Amino acid sequence: MRLRPGRARRGDLTGQAPSRPDATGRGEFLSATTTILSVITQGAHALNAALTLNRVALGAFFAIGGYHKLFNASRHATLTRTLQDDAVHDLPIMQWLLPSIEFGGGCALIVGLLSVLAAFGLFVICVGAIALDAVKRISAWQPIDRADWLGDLLYLPESLYCIGLSVVMLAGPGPWSFDATIAALLAG
Repeated sequence: MRLRPGRARRGDLTGQAPSRPDATGRGEFLSATTTILSVITQGAHALNAALTLNRVALGAFFAIGGYHKLFNASRHATLTRTLQDDAVHDLPIMQWLLPSIEFGGGCALIVGLLSVLAAFGLFVICVGAIALDAVKRISAWQPIDRADWLGDLLYLPESLYCIGLSVVMLAGPGPWSFDATIAALLAG
Protein backbone atom coordinates (compact mmCIF):
# COMPACT_ATOMS: atom_id res chain seq x y z
CA MET A 1 0.00 0.00 0.00
CA ARG A 2 1.48 3.35 -1.07
CA LEU A 3 0.94 6.33 1.19
CA ARG A 4 0.87 9.89 0.02
CA PRO A 5 3.71 12.06 1.36
CA GLY A 6 2.94 13.36 4.82
CA ARG A 7 0.41 10.61 5.54
CA ALA A 8 1.48 7.99 8.04
CA ARG A 9 -0.18 4.82 9.11
CA ARG A 10 -0.75 4.44 12.84
CA GLY A 11 2.56 3.60 14.50
CA ASP A 12 4.68 4.79 11.53
CA LEU A 13 6.74 7.77 12.71
CA THR A 14 8.42 8.48 9.38
CA GLY A 15 5.37 9.33 7.26
CA GLN A 16 6.81 7.22 4.44
CA ALA A 17 5.38 4.14 2.87
CA PRO A 18 6.74 0.97 4.43
CA SER A 19 9.51 -0.61 2.42
CA ARG A 20 8.83 -3.84 0.62
CA PRO A 21 10.44 -6.87 2.13
CA ASP A 22 13.10 -8.41 0.01
CA ALA A 23 15.02 -11.60 0.21
CA THR A 24 17.98 -9.95 1.96
CA GLY A 25 15.94 -8.32 4.75
CA ARG A 26 17.53 -5.00 3.76
CA GLY A 27 14.17 -3.24 3.58
CA GLU A 28 13.31 -4.15 7.17
CA PHE A 29 16.72 -2.96 8.34
CA LEU A 30 16.34 0.39 6.56
CA SER A 31 12.84 0.86 7.96
CA ALA A 32 14.01 0.13 11.51
CA THR A 33 17.00 2.43 11.08
CA THR A 34 14.80 5.24 9.75
CA THR A 35 12.39 4.83 12.67
CA ILE A 36 15.22 4.87 15.23
CA LEU A 37 16.78 7.96 13.65
CA SER A 38 13.39 9.68 13.62
CA VAL A 39 12.84 8.99 17.33
CA ILE A 40 16.37 10.10 18.21
CA THR A 41 16.20 13.35 16.24
CA GLN A 42 12.52 14.28 16.49
CA GLY A 43 11.27 12.53 19.62
CA ALA A 44 8.45 10.06 19.99
CA HIS A 45 5.69 12.55 19.07
CA ALA A 46 3.95 11.79 22.35
CA LEU A 47 2.88 15.31 23.27
CA ASN A 48 -0.16 14.18 25.25
CA ALA A 49 1.95 11.84 27.35
CA ALA A 50 4.58 14.55 27.90
CA LEU A 51 2.03 17.12 29.03
CA THR A 52 0.39 14.62 31.37
CA LEU A 53 3.69 13.40 32.81
CA ASN A 54 4.86 16.97 33.46
CA ARG A 55 1.55 17.98 35.08
CA VAL A 56 1.17 14.86 37.25
CA ALA A 57 4.82 14.81 38.39
CA LEU A 58 4.71 18.47 39.41
CA GLY A 59 1.36 17.91 41.08
CA ALA A 60 2.65 14.94 43.05
CA PHE A 61 5.67 16.93 44.23
CA PHE A 62 3.64 19.91 45.43
CA ALA A 63 0.83 17.81 46.95
CA ILE A 64 3.27 15.67 48.96
CA GLY A 65 5.39 18.65 50.03
CA GLY A 66 2.36 20.73 50.96
CA TYR A 67 0.80 17.85 52.88
CA HIS A 68 3.94 17.35 54.96
CA LYS A 69 4.28 21.07 55.67
CA LEU A 70 0.66 21.11 56.85
CA PHE A 71 0.49 17.90 58.89
CA ASN A 72 4.04 17.05 59.99
CA ALA A 73 5.17 19.16 62.96
CA SER A 74 8.89 19.11 62.14
CA ARG A 75 8.32 20.05 58.47
CA HIS A 76 5.94 22.81 59.51
CA ALA A 77 8.50 24.13 62.01
CA THR A 78 11.19 24.13 59.30
CA LEU A 79 8.91 26.09 56.98
CA THR A 80 8.06 28.57 59.73
CA ARG A 81 11.78 29.09 60.50
CA THR A 82 12.54 29.66 56.82
CA LEU A 83 9.73 32.19 56.51
CA GLN A 84 11.00 33.98 59.65
CA ASP A 85 14.57 34.04 58.34
CA ASP A 86 13.32 35.50 55.05
CA ALA A 87 11.30 38.20 56.90
CA VAL A 88 8.00 37.15 55.33
CA HIS A 89 5.16 39.41 56.47
CA ASP A 90 2.01 38.04 58.15
CA LEU A 91 3.80 34.90 59.32
CA PRO A 92 0.81 33.45 61.23
CA ILE A 93 -1.18 33.46 57.99
CA MET A 94 1.59 32.62 55.52
CA GLN A 95 2.82 29.57 57.45
CA TRP A 96 -0.55 27.94 56.72
CA LEU A 97 -1.50 29.63 53.46
CA LEU A 98 1.61 28.67 51.47
CA PRO A 99 1.51 24.92 52.22
CA SER A 100 -2.27 24.92 51.67
CA ILE A 101 -1.76 26.37 48.20
CA GLU A 102 0.99 23.83 47.55
CA PHE A 103 -1.22 20.93 48.64
CA GLY A 104 -4.38 22.14 46.87
CA GLY A 105 -2.53 23.21 43.73
CA GLY A 106 -0.66 19.92 43.62
CA CYS A 107 -3.88 17.91 43.91
CA ALA A 108 -5.46 20.06 41.18
CA LEU A 109 -2.50 19.39 38.87
CA ILE A 110 -2.63 15.64 39.50
CA VAL A 111 -6.25 15.35 38.35
CA GLY A 112 -6.01 18.19 35.84
CA LEU A 113 -8.71 20.41 37.34
CA LEU A 114 -8.17 24.18 36.98
CA SER A 115 -4.62 23.26 36.02
CA VAL A 116 -3.54 26.61 34.60
CA LEU A 117 -4.77 28.47 37.68
CA ALA A 118 -3.07 25.94 39.99
CA ALA A 119 0.15 26.17 37.99
CA PHE A 120 0.06 29.97 38.21
CA GLY A 121 -0.39 29.92 42.00
CA LEU A 122 2.46 27.45 42.42
CA PHE A 123 4.60 29.48 40.00
CA VAL A 124 4.13 32.59 42.17
CA ILE A 125 5.17 30.61 45.26
CA CYS A 126 8.29 29.32 43.47
CA VAL A 127 9.27 32.79 42.26
CA GLY A 128 8.85 34.04 45.83
CA ALA A 129 11.02 31.19 47.12
CA ILE A 130 13.70 32.05 44.57
CA ALA A 131 13.61 35.75 45.42
CA LEU A 132 13.57 35.34 49.21
CA ASP A 133 15.57 32.21 49.91
CA ALA A 134 17.28 30.69 46.88
CA VAL A 135 19.30 33.78 46.01
CA LYS A 136 20.94 33.48 49.45
CA ARG A 137 21.99 29.92 48.61
CA ILE A 138 23.49 31.07 45.32
CA SER A 139 25.49 33.77 47.11
CA ALA A 140 26.81 31.13 49.53
CA TRP A 141 28.06 29.09 46.55
CA GLN A 142 30.18 32.10 45.49
CA PRO A 143 29.66 32.10 41.73
CA ILE A 144 32.77 33.21 39.84
CA ASP A 145 30.93 35.31 37.22
CA ARG A 146 27.46 36.12 35.87
CA ALA A 147 27.32 32.99 33.74
CA ASP A 148 28.12 30.87 36.81
CA TRP A 149 25.42 32.73 38.77
CA LEU A 150 22.90 31.97 36.00
CA GLY A 151 24.01 28.33 35.99
CA ASP A 152 23.50 28.20 39.74
CA LEU A 153 20.05 29.78 39.37
CA LEU A 154 19.05 27.17 36.81
CA TYR A 155 20.45 24.45 39.09
CA LEU A 156 17.90 25.30 41.77
CA PRO A 157 14.86 23.00 41.98
CA GLU A 158 12.62 26.05 42.26
CA SER A 159 13.79 27.25 38.85
CA LEU A 160 13.08 23.89 37.27
CA TYR A 161 9.63 23.84 38.86
CA CYS A 162 8.98 27.30 37.38
CA ILE A 163 9.90 25.97 33.94
CA GLY A 164 7.63 22.94 34.31
CA LEU A 165 4.78 25.08 35.63
CA SER A 166 5.27 27.45 32.69
CA VAL A 167 4.70 24.50 30.36
CA VAL A 168 1.35 23.84 32.06
CA MET A 169 0.41 27.53 31.85
CA LEU A 170 1.44 27.88 28.19
CA ALA A 171 0.46 24.49 26.72
CA GLY A 172 -2.41 23.63 29.04
CA PRO A 173 -2.98 20.42 30.96
CA GLY A 174 -3.33 18.17 27.92
CA PRO A 175 -6.31 16.09 26.81
CA TRP A 176 -6.00 13.58 29.66
CA SER A 177 -7.41 15.90 32.33
CA PHE A 178 -10.69 17.01 33.85
CA ASP A 179 -10.06 20.42 32.28
CA ALA A 180 -10.17 18.86 28.78
CA THR A 181 -13.34 16.94 29.65
CA ILE A 182 -15.03 20.07 30.96
CA ALA A 183 -13.94 22.06 27.89
CA ALA A 184 -15.35 19.37 25.59
CA LEU A 185 -18.67 19.38 27.45
CA LEU A 186 -18.92 23.17 27.29
CA ALA A 187 -18.03 23.20 23.58
CA GLY A 188 -20.71 20.88 22.48
